[in-house]
Amino acid sequence: MVEINCDGSLKGNPGVAGLGATCRNHTGDFLLVIWRKIGVNKNYLAECLAIVESAEVAVQRNWKKVWFEWDSATTIVAFGTGNMPWSLKNKWHKCKNFFSQCILSSILHSLRGCIDMITEDLFLHEGKPPWIYKWEVAHITYLDLIEFTKVSAYDWWDFRRPT
Repeated sequence: MVEINCDGSLKGNPGVAGLGATCRNHTGDFLLVIWRKIGVNKNYLAECLAIVESAEVAVQRNWKKVWFEWDSATTIVAFGTGNMPWSLKNKWHKCKNFFSQCILSSILHSLRGCIDMITEDLFLHEGKPPWIYKWEVAHITYLDLIEFTKVSAYDWWDFRRPT
């Protein structure tokens, strides 16, 4: 299963927006980091675009089992019920029908260190950000993940690993 953490970010609402995603395998190794500017947009649409564009990349890479995580409860309800923006519905349904397993979940905003760095730094860097090498190193433990495990109602790492 590929875990895809996605997020939209903007300066103002509406404002200059970007989207980003990190894709990791079942052992936590980074497979791909995606980011791009999407012009002036509203927050909700930026969040929705991040999910749909991440799903399209997953289809292109033939990832059949995916787990989308993001920090917007409103967006997760919209995608779970099919009530997302009409302009994205067709793309989402095509992607969703491709997947053999698709999990949608929401996580605490404070845990989104990697993806928030992508979307917030998006406005400052063209091309590959200079700090991306840190994410290409496998098996690094991040402080946010340690804190999450301490406050979580379940063991987050066990939940992520296949049995």
